[in-house]
Amino acid sequence: MNSISAVGTKVLAVVAAVAFAAEGCGESQAPVTPEPDVAICCPPPPPPLPEVAGVAQIVSEPSDPGGYITGEKIIVIVETEKPLSVEGSPRLEIEIGDRDRLADFRPTAEDDWLPDQPSRRWRFEYTVAGDDLDLDGISISALALVDQASFLVEGLPVWVILTAIVSGDASGDHVQVEPGENLSSHRMTRPREPRICADERELAVNFSALAREWDGAAFRVDMVRNFPASVTEADAWQVLDLLGLLAEKIEGQLGYPILEKGGLIRVPARASPDWDVVRPETWATCPLLRDQGQILLYHRIGIVNASWVEAFAFDSVEAVPRCGAIAVNLVDLRHWNRDAEIARALFYFLGFQDPWAAVEREQGVRMSDPLFHAWRPGLESVLWSDIDALRCIFPEGG
Repeated sequence: MNSISAVGTKVLAVVAAVAFAAEGCGESQAPVTPEPDVAICCPPPPPPLPEVAGVAQIVSEPSDPGGYITGEKIIVIVETEKPLSVEGSPRLEIEIGDRDRLADFRPTAEDDWLPDQPSRRWRFEYTVAGDDLDLDGISISALALVDQASFLVEGLPVWVILTAIVSGDASGDHVQVEPGENLSSHRMTRPREPRICADERELAVNFSALAREWDGAAFRVDMVRNFPASVTEADAWQVLDLLGLLAEKIEGQLGYPILEKGGLIRVPARASPDWDVVRPETWATCPLLRDQGQILLYHRIGIVNASWVEAFAFDSVEAVPRCGAIAVNLVDLRHWNRDAEIARALFYFLGFQDPWAAVEREQGVRMSDPLFHAWRPGLESVLWSDIDALRCIFPEGG
């Protein structure tokens, strides 16, 4: 081969290499002029990220069995098999109808999350928009966590794969489904229509003194200062603040107040001896007298005859609807469903009854199953339908 042929062959090889590099690396990458006799192609793909398994648990519930409505929050906690660190703000994709919505990263100390420390629990929150609609139930896929590079193990990014989705059903039991499967207990509906009032007020008046006293003015909720030294005023105010939030939730839906948060008061002078010890006769004698339009809370000292069980006696709260008093175990402030139990007790005063008792006794308005069982955290047990019934029991203006 002469020198001209040799040069021509080398030029053709270089041109072919450049063309191969441009084709193999994609049109978005400009070809680089190679040095003679240097093989040219794409850089090798990065190695796949290590995978970490996780389970997504939906800890929120719709305010009514019909489904979420505009403005309600869907809260999901992802728990991973090993502690992870996070950079930035990862998001969780939730499929609602034919749309994918992004839940924001909303960590809290209550979810065992502390800044700059590895954690196994990651909280995400999404606020339902006005045009969200999903009658089959929302779903979360195995690859729902976007911005995956935000999760790190010992400083290196990992890929979080969801292996199961867990949620509560209508009975309060936990249900586990495969990623991508619809959750019928988490549907999305349009705003609901208020009920047509029937005999709700009559049933409530036959059961609760407060229903009979209603004159259009909100009932004031006060707490008696009879708690022991181990309970601080801050502890007591936690309970009052909770009832203040419930009052706001009711007024926000109805448009007018039924309750208002009061304060800490002295033991009423008309109280009977041992008034703060719960006995069977407490339900009939009302040893702690209240003013009209007032609801009293007090610390329960003890229960005489512990084997005695009443329909309104629960772990940390006892309600006496005819007396307008709630006995609270303030020492047990960290009971997991204390807030839900207090809300349930208050609804007894407002004329509600156990689901079975409302039917058998024909007294009181039937409360929802979540409210009766108090299985949801905080005030989530108080459903839209429970508050809607209050409108019929306590009509605006009295």
